[in-house]
Amino acid sequence: MKKIMITCLLLVLVMAAIPAITLSGIVKPDNRKPDAAASEVLEASQATEATEKATEKPTEKPTEKPAGKADAQSFKILDNATGDVLQVSDRDFCIGALAAEMPASFEEEALKAQCTALYTFFCKKRDAQREKTDSDLKGADFSCNSEKKEVYIPKETLQSLWKDNFETAYKKLENAVNAVFSQVIRYDGELITAAYCAISGGITENGKNALSEDQPYLQSVASPWDALCNEYLSTVTLTNKEVKTIIEDTWNDITLGDSSQEWFTDLKTTDAGTVSSVKVGGKEVTGQEIRDAFSLRSSNFEVLYTLDEFVFTVRGYGHGAGLSQYGANEMAKQGADYQEILAWYYPGTTIETL
Repeated sequence: MKKIMITCLLLVLVMAAIPAITLSGIVKPDNRKPDAAASEVLEASQATEATEKATEKPTEKPTEKPAGKADAQSFKILDNATGDVLQVSDRDFCIGALAAEMPASFEEEALKAQCTALYTFFCKKRDAQREKTDSDLKGADFSCNSEKKEVYIPKETLQSLWKDNFETAYKKLENAVNAVFSQVIRYDGELITAAYCAISGGITENGKNALSEDQPYLQSVASPWDALCNEYLSTVTLTNKEVKTIIEDTWNDITLGDSSQEWFTDLKTTDAGTVSSVKVGGKEVTGQEIRDAFSLRSSNFEVLYTLDEFVFTVRGYGHGAGLSQYGANEMAKQGADYQEILAWYYPGTTIETL
């Protein structure tokens, strides 16, 4: 864990050294510098030191032997694309879900961490659904979409997708699953809501802001490894006319003035950089609403106006809470194992076997 902290601090210095690009008409929160998502990592890292002992790697080692209880269980999954309810063994689900959530090219320890997180997440969903049934699921525990390759991808579909690479890629996922199968993450004896995202903004968002779920294990932690990902920054550039059309189509109660520079004002963010609110034509909307309306990768963004265009500069990909998949992969490249990765992103938790 100390090695992780040192690496984290070194990455902070690298991120802080990246010069900020300034353009006229930039809309930023009054209380946040252009690169606050990077510069605030140091504070988050220092805060994490206080809980380092609680987040040390668990002593339990992975087992490749089948666990009886988990092997005897199965998930019922409603495929929204076909209307069919699939019954899939826990082990096969973990492989198909891992394929849907993380590239097979990722490091083995990152794959193990992701498998443990997703298995915990969907075990909790299954328990909740079987305790209180949702009739819309037609008896299933949760839903997937085979057309969009969401949540779970069957083996035969992976064969057609991966073609000549199937055997190698599938075996890698299968090995990762077998190494951690039946392991789940708990906090105070209960399965956690093991949220995960593709890429954080440099600091993970807390569960309350991202998911309306305030949990001690879903607090913001430093994740500067995300900045090493090529997809960390993205931009969406739109003309005044395009922005105006989107706003008017999305909010019929907003009237925009003649000055384009005043369309977006009073942008406010959380400590992790997520936009909590921004005024559009004087109406306050959430960052998530802006993300949805303009098809942004995350709600961690800035809006710049220059000439006759708006430029949305976006950090990260997803809601930003919990385990960062690309952050986990970079940690694995630097020598962290799956237990260390999970302890970092879900502080105070333990790994147990069903």
